[in-house]
Amino acid sequence: MDEAVVQVSRLQRRAGIKFNRQTMKQLIKTLHTAFLLVILTLMYACRSANPFPVDRVVLRPQEAFRLASGVTVRVDTVADGRCPKNAQCIWAGNVFVSALLTKEQASGRARLLLGPDPTQKMRQDLDSTQVILGNETYKVILRSVSDKQQATIQVSRL
Repeated sequence: MDEAVVQVSRLQRRAGIKFNRQTMKQLIKTLHTAFLLVILTLMYACRSANPFPVDRVVLRPQEAFRLASGVTVRVDTVADGRCPKNAQCIWAGNVFVSALLTKEQASGRARLLLGPDPTQKMRQDLDSTQVILGNETYKVILRSVSDKQQATIQVSRL
């Protein structure tokens, strides 16, 4: 604080302004408070732009879970056609997951695929899709599928 007082003293001499020591200390406290308010305001402004929660759930076939957003996710099918561990395969394979999303009276199906789709000539990202439930749109992403057919699905409101 004393260093700040010395610097303020130098500035006031240059500017031709005279403050006593008590006034300078009060001015420095005020500047510190203003600086902290600016920092807090910037931190608040830089928070996540998405006010809606992003939910992840890990489910096996025929399991369901209600997310914090009120959306219920039920995995209907996990069809794992990936190359088994420690095996030599011609291609890596893929895994297909079908899930039903419901919220209140609305429902929609998500069909998701990890890995290449042999029916598509061009590479497409089929690990995510959008589902409309009522007047809300959700992005559904298949994050992973374990060897035990546990699908990790992420749901976020757009």
